[in-house]
Formats: sequence, C-alpha cells, structure tokens
Amino acid sequence: MLWFWTVSAAVSAAALISYFVFEGFHEGILDAIADSLHWLIPSVLAIGCGVSVFEGIALRTQHPDPVLADGYHPPPSVPTEKTPVASREAVAAVDKTPATEPERQAELRVVIIETAAANAEPYPADFRKRVEAQLAKHFRTAGIGLLAGDQLRARLVQELQRNQEARALYDPATLQGVWNFHGATHGVFWTIGKVDEGWQVDCKLVRFKTAEVIASATAVVKDGGSLNTVVPTLGDALLSEIAEVTIQTPTEGNVCGRRIVVQGRAKYVPRNWTLWLSLLPDTVSAHFPQRPVTVERNAEWTAPDVYLGEETIARPQSFRIFAVLVDAAYSETIKNYIASGSNLGLDITSWPREHCKIISHVTVTRTTADRIGCGAQ
Repeated sequence: MLWFWTVSAAVSAAALISYFVFEGFHEGILDAIADSLHWLIPSVLAIGCGVSVFEGIALRTQHPDPVLADGYHPPPSVPTEKTPVASREAVAAVDKTPATEPERQAELRVVIIETAAANAEPYPADFRKRVEAQLAKHFRTAGIGLLAGDQLRARLVQELQRNQEARALYDPATLQGVWNFHGATHGVFWTIGKVDEGWQVDCKLVRFKTAEVIASATAVVKDGGSLNTVVPTLGDALLSEIAEVTIQTPTEGNVCGRRIVVQGRAKYVPRNWTLWLSLLPDTVSAHFPQRPVTVERNAEWTAPDVYLGEETIARPQSFRIFAVLVDAAYSETIKNYIASGSNLGLDITSWPREHCKIISHVTVTRTTADRIGCGAQ
C-alpha cells in the first residue's frame, strides 16, 4: 500500500514544481487538472481502497486468527516485560500433555535428573529411557509440568556441579544457590546401582526453593522388564508426599443431618493410590471408611452418600470427616473390611506413612433433628 501513495505523491510534487518553475506549463497543467477532476479523484480513491483490501486479505491468509469451537477469536497474547528469559526457555521445554491423560493446569514444575554415582557399574542401555519415561508419565498424569530435554538437563546438572563440592547433587547445601532452576519447583533425582539381587533404583524428590529432600523411595529390579512396574510405584511414593486434598463441603463447624454430600478438590494424586473418605466419631478412636472417591479431570471430587452414624441418635454427636490417600495394598484392606460387614472400625492412624496419608479433615456435628444436608449453626 505504501508504494501506491508514494507514486501518487511523487506525481503531484512533479506537477506542482513544473507549474511554478516552467511558466509555459501554466495553462496546460490547469487545463489538464480541470479536465480530469471529474474522474481523477474518484479513481485515486477507488484504487487506494482496492489495494488496501487486497493487502489485508493477503496478510490474513498468511496469519489467520485462531478460532475456537464456539467461534470466539481470542486476542493475541502479549508477553509481559517482567517475564525472565529463563522462564520463557523453561516454558518452551515443558512436555506436551498427551490427549489421553488429564489436562489439568500445572502449578508445580519438575525436572528429572540422573545422578550417577562415581565409579558406578554401567547399567543396561535402555534403563535410563525406561526410568525417565515412567517417571515423566506419572508426574504428567498427576497434573505436574515437566522441564524436559537433554540440553536443559545438562545445563542444570552443570549448575549443580558448580555448587556441589563433593556432596550429592540433591544435598541441601548444593542446592542453596540454584533453587530457581529455570522455572522448576522440584527435582526428581534418580540413580541406579548394582546389588546382589539385580539393580537398585533410588529416587528423591527435592524442593528447590528450600533445598529440602521431601520424599525418597527405593526398589530393586532384576531386569529392564521389571522397571515398567517398579518405577510407577516409586513415582507414586514421591507424589504421595506432595498430594493436596481439600474438603470444601461441608465446612468446619457445620451442623448436618445423617445423610450428607461431601465435595472437594485434589491435586497431584498418585496414579495407583485411592482417595477414601473416613469418619471418626467423637466417642471412639477407630476410623470408619465410607467409600472411595474419583477425582475428575477438573480436579474436583464428590461423595454423594456419606452417613454420619446410626439412623437415630439420642444427642448431637461430633464427627471428623477425613480425606485419606491409600496405596493399592491398603485399599484392599479397606475393601475387605467393608465387605465383612464389621462395625469395629480400622486403626488407620497406625498405618505406615509409605502406604497411607491422612491429608485433611473437617469437623461437623450430627443433629438429632430430621435434617437434610449441612449448614451453619
């Protein structure tokens, strides 16, 4: 479009100069202008508009706006000036979540790094790929972003080694100056060592900001084939330490009828663990498991039928409602207890933490009145 207006301006300037410089041109130029006014101005405007429309269509064809399913055209996103360069690089390296797995908005960002021990015996070539693929799949499924790529990991390991001073890479003192880690919030440091029974896989989950080793897990495998079943167990053990479960309904101090609906949210739940609701009446010390709950893709969960105590009670009774994460083995224990019809309860608080995590609870009061649901006092 610029070229058209440039040519028009040049022709006009030439005519104006000729009018003032060459006296003989006065009458001819004025006659030509007078004869052409009825077609020149409309033609110039029409040509200019036509060129503008043509260039606009060509530009839109090269860079079409994205269109969503509802027809909405989102405005172009403009990066803020405060975004650090390292964070932009990290975002570019985040793994794309497969369509078959939950697509929850990730708030935690994990980098998976091998920490090979000095003079360690070489392990089979496919072990590294198997370990990192299984760990990555586990953390992605839990809704956690991954910083991936060999080059990025190499830079992070290099940065760690500068602070290492003969300590382990995940040692708190090693991490003090490098907790930002290109946008990563946690690191999964893993290693493989030869033992008599086969190969020992060690994993540690480290919070970079505080340099705290918040979880560790170990397993022994005989060959590469068993890695596909053992590594997910290690990943579950690490995730269980950062899982978040909240009970949103009912709220603390609510007064409820016997039958209630319990709702909440859960994040970073281990793939092979189960979220259970359990009741602890104020008169006993045993837990009474209710039912397993399923966490939806939007991180919400609902237990539609939870019963507080017997059908009739003589006086108001207090109940604590617990959200409990349990691994596969102890989930079977709960299922067997429910199937038995026993009314003695389970001592869940004594179960080992590597198998069971009591995440959160609220306290409510069961009223003697005929009431549906829960509400404030």
